[in-house]
Amino acid sequence: MNLFIASLAFSVVTAATLSLAAVAFSLQFAVSNIFNLAFGAALTLSCYAAYFFFSIVGIEFWLAIGLAVLFSGLFAAGMSAFLVGPFIRRGASAFVLMIVTFSLGTIIDYGLDGGFRDNSFTLPFGGSSLAIHAGPFELSGAQLVVVALAVVMTAGLAALLHRTRLGIAIRAIVDNRMLAGASGVPTRKVTTVAWFVTGLVTGIAGLALAASTSTVNGAIGDNYLLLIIPAAMLGGLGSIWGAIAGSLVISLADNLWGVFVGTQYEVLIGLLVLMVVIMIRPGGLAGVISRGWGGT
Repeated sequence: MNLFIASLAFSVVTAATLSLAAVAFSLQFAVSNIFNLAFGAALTLSCYAAYFFFSIVGIEFWLAIGLAVLFSGLFAAGMSAFLVGPFIRRGASAFVLMIVTFSLGTIIDYGLDGGFRDNSFTLPFGGSSLAIHAGPFELSGAQLVVVALAVVMTAGLAALLHRTRLGIAIRAIVDNRMLAGASGVPTRKVTTVAWFVTGLVTGIAGLALAASTSTVNGAIGDNYLLLIIPAAMLGGLGSIWGAIAGSLVISLADNLWGVFVGTQYEVLIGLLVLMVVIMIRPGGLAGVISRGWGGT
């Protein structure tokens, strides 16, 4: 029973980080209709950016974290403006775009491996030794910060999409890009800004992942992508709340599998759960096949 309760607590922490990544991945798909296979590499890149600013340049740690998040946003915006966007305007198919993003992710992975002599490192977030009890659950201070950050970021994204002119423009593009453009929405600019926002969230998710693990290495983001894709698809691509629900299901299944079966193949349970749910309900938990933020 203690193992089960501990697994539930850790599932909440895992879901918090996973939901941030899944929401960003899903929003990128919604605005550009692209399955971004470079997303895992982007998570890793944010961690290495923080390491570069802190350990190599010598910037104060939390400022380095902020710069890494900003860098992640700018990288995503540049990817939209100078790579994804031109391919889309040339009529590239979804498969071609997958290959393009997969190639970019591979380039990033090899670039990080060749550019940094330290293949693994630790970012000193702190708070891991502070144990906080909440009923039967026991979480560290760092884990509670990750959960709180996920709640705040999700609420902020929901408010952005529903309460601002930018959010209305993004949702218009998601619903019908051609109609939005004909109605005066600057689709290229809004898409780039949307990718910048998802890049910021990606950076935060990558650093939250680094805070919850003992070490960062070049494979951390790509390994996590095997959970992000099932979580986003399970919830229904294009839905904030669907991505959160999918993250909770995948995190719980992943951690319970690790406790009661074994950790060596625990990532496979997410893919198995995804296959079963998609067979029963192709639109995912949110009932959205690939479009629409109406359920946000």
